Amino acid sequence: MTLVAALVYVVVVTILYGIMLNHLATSRILERMAMSLMRFTRAQKFTVQVILAWIAYLGCGIIFMVIGMLCFPGGRGQFGWSLTWTTVLVATLGFLAQSSTSSLGLMGVKAIKPSLRWDQIVWDIGWVSVSEKLPTGLRVIYPMSSSLVEEILFRCVMYPIVRAALGGVPGGTWIAIGIIAVAFCAQQVLNTQTFWQGVAMATGSFAVSVIGCLMMEVSGSYLPTIATHMAFALFYTQAFRTGRHQRVM
Repeated sequence: MTLVAALVYVVVVTILYGIMLNHLATSRILERMAMSLMRFTRAQKFTVQVILAWIAYLGCGIIFMVIGMLCFPGGRGQFGWSLTWTTVLVATLGFLAQSSTSSLGLMGVKAIKPSLRWDQIVWDIGWVSVSEKLPTGLRVIYPMSSSLVEEILFRCVMYPIVRAALGGVPGGTWIAIGIIAVAFCAQQVLNTQTFWQGVAMATGSFAVSVIGCLMMEVSGSYLPTIATHMAFALFYTQAFRTGRHQRVM
């Protein structure tokens, strides 16, 4: 029963959190709030609306975390928050593994379809492209804060819950890693608008999720997977932005 409940929680949160950004972007409520806030700021309405949607996305992620921790207390205590030389080494190697695995995946797809321009494809994803409308200082915080909340939700809350529910099943840890990887890929793909955007996000998300869970297992700490996901998000959003601008120029 615990396993069924854990899987239902994962599926429901994945779907809701996956479709949330697109709905927030077109929300009439946020639009009205943005119009009201424009009286107190010089920013354009679209910029204010983007910031409100971003805050709402982070807030909903935190709510989903709290629900998981309250409903599945058995998932707590499997990992810690220790910061040692081991966690630093694991994080460094993990980031290199995530980046290289994701890049190899995208290169493999491009070898089959050479006309693909991953920088343009990723940049055209709604939540990525709107970052250009944010003030310069927020363009760094934007991807890092989103990846922080996503990482804590999927790897630090969902993964221990599913892992604990599968405790007596042979190979339960690997099954849990697979379930969370599929869930995280689905959530990210639901936040895209085209097939190739989905392929790009699924490739990176799979690498981040699987290697993130493995880092937790090796280090016993949440810190390496959180740090590497934040670095991964910042690195690739900046890289795709640079690549896009260079092509335009």
